Amino acid sequence: MLNYCEHEANGVLVFTVEENKTEDYSTTQRESLYKTIETREDPRFIIDLGAIQYMASSDIGLLLTMKRRIDTRKGKVAIVNVDPFIMDVLRMMRIDKLFTISPDMPSAVAAVKA
Repeated sequence: MLNYCEHEANGVLVFTVEENKTEDYSTTQRESLYKTIETREDPRFIIDLGAIQYMASSDIGLLLTMKRRIDTRKGKVAIVNVDPFIMDVLRMMRIDKLFTISPDMPSAVAAVKA
């Protein structure tokens, strides 16, 4: 599983995805992520994949669950800085049709603020 950390960019919450180097991942982090999505007043989010070159199927499943929970709140989400290999996988699975995928942070912020 991958790790996620949060920061804000122009009033939008950004989840930066990082490789888990310790393999010490618990469901607590996932639950915290879901709670943030469900309780944040402003339901606009960006998922930054710039620090990774690989996603396991469970990580892709987590992306889909995040999207579903954001949609439930009538929020918006964009994915930014997608590695070409990951982009190919998302295209093959047709997941690229479910997300706004932006080439850089300013366009991702603009997409979720539109």
